[in-house]
Amino acid sequence: MPRRRAEAEPAASERPRAGLLLDDLAEQLNRFRLLPGGSEADAERVLAGLTPASAREREATKELADRQILAHPERFEDAHHLVVKALEVFDRHGWRAPRLPRWLGPLRPLAVAAVEQVTRVIVRSYARTISNTLRRLYARREAQCEFDQPERRPLARARIAMTRLAPDFGGGGTGLPRFLVGGAVLSGLLSVARQVGGLSSGDARTWFGVGFLAVVIFAAVAWIILQGAAVAHRRARLILRDPLDALWETIGAAGEPPRDDSMTFATIGILLTALAWFVTPAIVAAVFYLSR
Repeated sequence: MPRRRAEAEPAASERPRAGLLLDDLAEQLNRFRLLPGGSEADAERVLAGLTPASAREREATKELADRQILAHPERFEDAHHLVVKALEVFDRHGWRAPRLPRWLGPLRPLAVAAVEQVTRVIVRSYARTISNTLRRLYARREAQCEFDQPERRPLARARIAMTRLAPDFGGGGTGLPRFLVGGAVLSGLLSVARQVGGLSSGDARTWFGVGFLAVVIFAAVAWIILQGAAVAHRRARLILRDPLDALWETIGAAGEPPRDDSMTFATIGILLTALAWFVTPAIVAAVFYLSR
């Protein structure tokens, strides 16, 4: 019985070869690479099953179709070394000695120290984002290499280097929360001052002073955050933008390089400015009116 079954079954080489999904997918992706503009209409006509419906999806499909490990492997290590050097310089100089206006007068040294703290948080956060992004990107490209592929060794060296460097950019994030906690501290001080100093007596001048002090504090914190975000953004563009773009060019099909978080911090500064000029006076006026 076993012998008859073996004789009845055809040899593996004689069986009709079933089409693999991998072959069909590779053919569709290769066709997409040949599209001149990668437009949505062409994608719908050519790819059938893969129909990118947006610019982001078309970009993702193009990157998926690009099977190169590195676009310019002969220049990858040079670009990687340049980015590491730029990270070193950025971490050392990116947050120090911001240039502030002279009209600050005797408050200028204090303002410089405060802006440095905010700038340092942004700089260290951006450096940490870059190092972790590179570590992950190198590891993923290395995993796509065959064992004897020449790109594997430089990618492994770069990945190991970034794995060692990434923890060095983990600190420096304690300065900004102390600034932002100022709002909670201010509200707590107002509550204590009301209980201890008798702010409920209805003295309009006292309430005006409290409101003015709150506006000044919030405006100062907002100005410090905006200045720190501006300094960090300017130095990130000066030191890191071009080296990162050059590295991404040698890697290829990797999207856009990470950008700094200056806009996020600037938004926080703008919200605090609005809080200083509009919300705080309204709150103080309402409390004064209700306490009469």
